[in-house]
Amino acid sequence: MIMKITQYKFPDRNIFYAGESVTFRLSGGAQISAAFVRTTIGHAETLRQEIIRHAETGDPRDDLAWHDLAMSRTGDGFELTIPLLEVGAFEAKCWCRTRDGMRWPEGGNFFLKVESAENAASSPIYCAFVRQFGAAK
Repeated sequence: MIMKITQYKFPDRNIFYAGESVTFRLSGGAQISAAFVRTTIGHAETLRQEIIRHAETGDPRDDLAWHDLAMSRTGDGFELTIPLLEVGAFEAKCWCRTRDGMRWPEGGNFFLKVESAENAASSPIYCAFVRQFGAAK
């Protein structure tokens, strides 16, 4: 029997501000014994150090920032809410354990960019006067 495993992220956006949180949900049936979020969230310093080392030496990244966080069972699946406390670019993907072994839902990773909370309300507005440009000028 083929079991369809589905992952969701709420809110469904990619840009967040430090201090917000993101919730991951996994559904897929009663055969799931445990579920996890494999993510780099919370390991911004490790990510930065790997990027710098790769840029300076050309050595491949070790991906040491990845870790698993256990999800809690809900009525129709599993759920985990993670606070976004660090600024950076992160990835996450749900996975589960079944009696057949480790299973991954279809689709790619979730990508999240967490920006400084100071920038949440201070977006600049730019105005361009298009009459000042072009062939007539």
